[in-house]
Amino acid sequence: MPEPFSTVTIEANTESHARGLVGKIPPLLRRLHPAPEYEPPTPVHESTPVVDDHLRRSLKSEVPLDVRVYINRSGKVDYAELLSDITGGSRDLAALAVFDARHWEFTPARLGTRIVPGRVILHYRFGNPVLAISRDQE
Repeated sequence: MPEPFSTVTIEANTESHARGLVGKIPPLLRRLHPAPEYEPPTPVHESTPVVDDHLRRSLKSEVPLDVRVYINRSGKVDYAELLSDITGGSRDLAALAVFDARHWEFTPARLGTRIVPGRVILHYRFGNPVLAISRDQE
């Protein structure tokens, strides 16, 4: 049986934690001092989880899982939370995705010249290449 695959794509959250504070500043002051440009975190160390034999045999279809990671000012992941609803068979894959997400490292987010905490969403997709190929040929 060919190796199951797992892929991860990243979605930058374009809003910073600090943006909420900017919204509380009176409009006149905002015009005098426009909000600084926000640059989301970018990955510098990515990983892709390896699916073990037990999970490999259980993959009957693609399993998409989304994990939001909260990145501190050092670029390390402070917290990872599963955003996707999971069913019984996907619990192990969800745990694998959250565990993997904690090992990513990022260039920290910036708000103007200040380094600020940030967050991104990691989109994990677990599947089996044989199923993907047979689906494409249908």
